[in-house]
Amino acid sequence: WGQSETCVLSEARDEVETEVDLERAGRRRFLNLIPETSASGTDGAETVDSATAAQLFLPSAAGCKEAVVTASPLPGVGARDPCQALANLCVLEDYDESAPACAYYRKLRDDDASGVVHGESQWKERLPWLYYDDADSALRDASLRATVAVQPPAGAGGGRDRSRLRLRLNSYSLNGTWLGVREVTTQLQLCGGPEAEVAAYLQVGTQYERSCSLHIVRELASLARDLGADIDDGDSGSAGDEDAGTASESPLRRPDATLGPETSGALPWPELRGGFHELYLLDDEGDLFPVPVRVLNFPGGVNRNEATEPWGSVPISTATATLDDRLTRRFYLVDALTGRPRGSGASDGPDVVRYARRLTLRLTMRDAGASRLLPPVLDVEYASAAVGAQGAEATSVPATFATRYAMDLERFWTAVTVLSVLGSVAVLARFALDATAWTRRNQRLPADGGFMFRSVANLLNAYGDVFGVGCVAVSAYWFIFFKGQAEAFVMLPSEAELAPIFIMFGLAAFCKLVRAVALVAAQVRADVFLIDWEGSHGQLVGKGGDLGPDAPVSVWRTIFAANELAELQTARRTYLPLTLFVVLLLLGPVGLEEATRAAPSGTGRETMHAASHWALRLAVGAFSWAIAAGAQVLVRRFFWGPYIEDPLAQFTDLLSVLNVSVLVLDEPFAGHYIHGRSVHAHADASMRELHQQLADEAGGLTGHRGLSPASDAQTFRVFLSTRMRDLYDQKFLNAAPPPMAARERIGLLTGRGAQATSP
Repeated sequence: WGQSETCVLSEARDEVETEVDLERAGRRRFLNLIPETSASGTDGAETVDSATAAQLFLPSAAGCKEAVVTASPLPGVGARDPCQALANLCVLEDYDESAPACAYYRKLRDDDASGVVHGESQWKERLPWLYYDDADSALRDASLRATVAVQPPAGAGGGRDRSRLRLRLNSYSLNGTWLGVREVTTQLQLCGGPEAEVAAYLQVGTQYERSCSLHIVRELASLARDLGADIDDGDSGSAGDEDAGTASESPLRRPDATLGPETSGALPWPELRGGFHELYLLDDEGDLFPVPVRVLNFPGGVNRNEATEPWGSVPISTATATLDDRLTRRFYLVDALTGRPRGSGASDGPDVVRYARRLTLRLTMRDAGASRLLPPVLDVEYASAAVGAQGAEATSVPATFATRYAMDLERFWTAVTVLSVLGSVAVLARFALDATAWTRRNQRLPADGGFMFRSVANLLNAYGDVFGVGCVAVSAYWFIFFKGQAEAFVMLPSEAELAPIFIMFGLAAFCKLVRAVALVAAQVRADVFLIDWEGSHGQLVGKGGDLGPDAPVSVWRTIFAANELAELQTARRTYLPLTLFVVLLLLGPVGLEEATRAAPSGTGRETMHAASHWALRLAVGAFSWAIAAGAQVLVRRFFWGPYIEDPLAQFTDLLSVLNVSVLVLDEPFAGHYIHGRSVHAHADASMRELHQQLADEAGGLTGHRGLSPASDAQTFRVFLSTRMRDLYDQKFLNAAPPPMAARERIGLLTGRGAQATSP
């Protein structure tokens, strides 16, 4: 049946003609038209008087009516082809119950006096199963006995491999011919490629996503020529004459039945893309469990919610928005036949094609126990594309296939909430300690704008430290337990689900940025005072031999010290270019970047299409940065500093040679002091004298360099009294220097004119 001329009972035909508008049944309205493929460039719909729909509807409706109402006993597989074809025409209408095919299917279902199958009121023995009664019960069905793992069993005798999904595909052609049941590998994807790469989504726990562009004419519309002969010539295919028994005997109609022999051989590519499919999951006992299909184009938009977004913001098991979803059973990949207008032949192409633009297989872990799955669901989003439209901007259209895993995160968020409260307490405690210490050092200052800015900066710095480390710890938790598990205990949440952690980390990074700005502001506003201890070598002798004023002391030693101090302002414990090089080396050639993919195991082609997850990127990035920076800190602390170069120690030694001390006041009443007063009489000496001084010091012939004669301590934390600060402000900040000779001004700037302020 299903040829250009099909024999049906006249009584059934007449009843169909009186009950259905055949002109409307033969008209296909293609919704969700991709704007770039149409001449007008607008999103909308296009209507086609379909030759295929007009040819199939009347014989399928009449034949199905005969099978449902008059046939006795239950019809075999071949006799059920008309009902399968009628169901396929309904699937093409996105299950719109107002469409003639869907409306007549529902009428026949209501008229079917045969019993229901497995308690599903929508599943009658004489009709294919299209609709679910209740989405909530279907998505939380506890009868599924499927346990999974993320690691394959060890050794040859390790048992069944639970690390890969066992899916089966039951397929029909458009005219209802049964095409058999086959193991699912690459059949769900329109994007081609190596089988190991395309079938990597079957690895349990892999958040897989693969996209490509499909040429409208060569890869989609050309199916009409490959499949058109089957419709016109009535080719029933290799499996069309097989009788699978009654509905109660067929394993495809019994989710709890033992799987019978699968159809051998691969389904030809045109039949696969142009066929209509039902997806099953093979459970632990070898029984088929039907996988619900959620068509996102379902009329009314009831299937679009936060759980059906590309990444999904919540698990399906906890999404209240899924309670009113309309779940179905059957889907297709490409419809290239019903877009052919009336009057076209088998070799003519369609005006419009409709295809599955995005398929997402969603799997959720059961709350009651580890490694157990709730019923999966396949989200399908269809789109239409005009074929060969004049002036169209695009000749190709996108297609995507993805898998998404989810789990109930209630306990995780409870733990995060508790840790956030403890972290907030830690932030406030650290802020209180810092504020108390700063106030004790600067207790004479009023609570002005500068005080408030420093307080806010310290509070933000404490938040950045505590919550930044906390976010890294959370990402490390997901990385360790997701990548290190053998049983499927933890499934990586979607990025949308972990958005609060991402926002928290962004705030922590912003707080550290504010802290860096505050440090730079404090650094540029710090008072730096250079004290030159060098005395004059004697008095100047005039032309007549008379003694004049003291000989001036060169300022170049002080300028040299100031220059070295300026260079130290940018000194760090790590070398940023080296750090970046090591991080890039670890991520690239070493291959740590592969660990950021949302796949529990596998490398290369097996994970190249697994989505990169930001939580894993944060964990790997923090680990790489810690390795690069930590190694430098250890090398500098235990090798480079003691044996090669220590900039701070060398600067202190240089000050002792220059006979210059440095006082840095980074706070109003507190700062740092480096005592650089030389143990020799003069530092402004010749090369011979300088060499002799260093030799005497090395031989222990001089005193110690420290502030006291018996000490070597040269660096100190300084706290100023009110009198000292007032004197400092009076001398160098508030009072303008009076006119003086250039020599005296130089003496003031170098400290020789401020004897009273020297420590």
